[in-house]
Amino acid sequence: MRLTRVRNIVVLVGVLAAVLVAAIAFAAASDDEPLVVPSSTIDGGTQTSTTSDATTVTSSTTSTSTRPTSTSTTTRPFVPKPTGKVIPYETGVYVKTSSFSVYAFGEESALVLNELTAALGEADHDTGWRKDDTCEGSATRRVRWGDLELVFTKGANGLLPDSLTFQQWHISGSSVLANTMVTPEGIGVGSTVSDLKHAYPEAKVTRARSSDEAGIYLTKPQGGPFIQGFTKDTDDKSPITSMWAGLACQRILG
Repeated sequence: MRLTRVRNIVVLVGVLAAVLVAAIAFAAASDDEPLVVPSSTIDGGTQTSTTSDATTVTSSTTSTSTRPTSTSTTTRPFVPKPTGKVIPYETGVYVKTSSFSVYAFGEESALVLNELTAALGEADHDTGWRKDDTCEGSATRRVRWGDLELVFTKGANGLLPDSLTFQQWHISGSSVLANTMVTPEGIGVGSTVSDLKHAYPEAKVTRARSSDEAGIYLTKPQGGPFIQGFTKDTDDKSPITSMWAGLACQRILG
């Protein structure tokens, strides 16, 4: 009986010893093995796994992005020219002096001449009243300030025989003054056919009968008040070389 009890005690001691050895071994193993942290991704860099002792690179990724491509255009955008002291339009001129005045075709010639002289100074050339077969009425007077010409007629367009009125403006050339004679839409001598079409969507440019190389344009070919003139050619890059409005005198012959 005593022998049996002793044997059980020995067995129990052995079991406890084995458990203790296993616990010591597990603890030792836990102290040596590094703690693993879940990997993280850095945009555009590398994917890593981090331990308590070091950082180990596990993979490498490269981020790419697709950006929309743009195509350049060779078409020059329409930039309106700045207006000057005299602003021509379809049925007359605006004049900027100390005030802003409007002079439509049919206005008394003396009034218009006085206002233009105040704005631009004395005229460079004045034909006086004389017969002109290219104009309506019994007499015509052409007054020029450089490349700007105003035309006055006597008794034209069904007016009284003795009436002296403003009936047409004409601009050509490449002087500083001509470059300031710009319509309210920003078109003047030197503007291109493309500019003309942007400012006047209804404009039409055709080959001129009087020249195989020049073009002729109308800002409103379907009717109504319009500006017309010549261009160097008919393509979009061709510049405007002249412009006029008013039907009292004929500018296109043949």
